[in-house]
Amino acid sequence: MSTFRKAAREAVIFMLLSPVVAVLVSFVFLEKRSIASIKAEAAQSVFAIDAAQEPAGFRPVNSVLVPLTNGVQLYVTDCSQAHPNDISAGPVPKTGRYSPSDIDAAPAQHAPGAKPLFDMSKAQPIQAVPPIPPGATNGSDCVYFDEEPWVHYGGHRDPVHLGSPVQVVIEKDYWRAYAKAKGQHRTENMMTAAVLSPWGFPSGIVVWLFYRLVRFAVKG
Repeated sequence: MSTFRKAAREAVIFMLLSPVVAVLVSFVFLEKRSIASIKAEAAQSVFAIDAAQEPAGFRPVNSVLVPLTNGVQLYVTDCSQAHPNDISAGPVPKTGRYSPSDIDAAPAQHAPGAKPLFDMSKAQPIQAVPPIPPGATNGSDCVYFDEEPWVHYGGHRDPVHLGSPVQVVIEKDYWRAYAKAKGQHRTENMMTAAVLSPWGFPSGIVVWLFYRLVRFAVKG
């Protein structure tokens, strides 16, 4: 094989391999760069901020520290603190918001011949308001935790422990959003890497020229 044909063959090999290498390198680089975005999107899905991204000792207002099983810690916005005038999570009696002890159970006694002011025979019973389950969101900016009355008066809620009902719900929602965001970013990274692959052809020529120069310098 002549020297020219051998050099041309080397150049073609470099040109064909370089796009493949460019796709792999670009994809790995984009995947590593998107990790922070994936975590941020997963945290936003539960209205939280990753504690690792905040300065030491900093605690966002109206938030509760929620740990995950993999060691990640989230500052989750608490509805009781963010919206103290709204209904918050907590147990509600099945028969209504008030127990019988809160209402005078004795029937009213009317004077002989007097008519009651209101006809209560057609009154509708008060329907119980179902409690908001811990871990549920208001759909816009916060999560409901277990009811702690002092939170409404400026108190701080204690950090949530692993295995508690609200922690389990938040972690489940976090990882569901994490998997979704990871899939979306992976698809985008693959498409971006494929778009960048044609740059591998000129890069292959450059690498081949560098290889020939080094070889010439070594072997002469």
